[in-house]
Amino acid sequence: IRYIWIDALCIIPNDAEEWDIEAKRMGVIYANSYFTIAATCAEQSGDGFLRPR
Repeated sequence: IRYIWIDALCIIPNDAEEWDIEAKRMGVIYANSYFTIAATCAEQSGDGFLRPR
């Protein structure tokens, strides 16, 4: 895998203009990814996402 894209690191969170630009690209980024890991149970970016089964 040549590149890794982590939205919490690649998008400036407190910049509304930056977020708007990058949010529009997310569909393309996810559609062209080799695989995607999503922290769907995390409420905030600092929360963990690995939970007991």
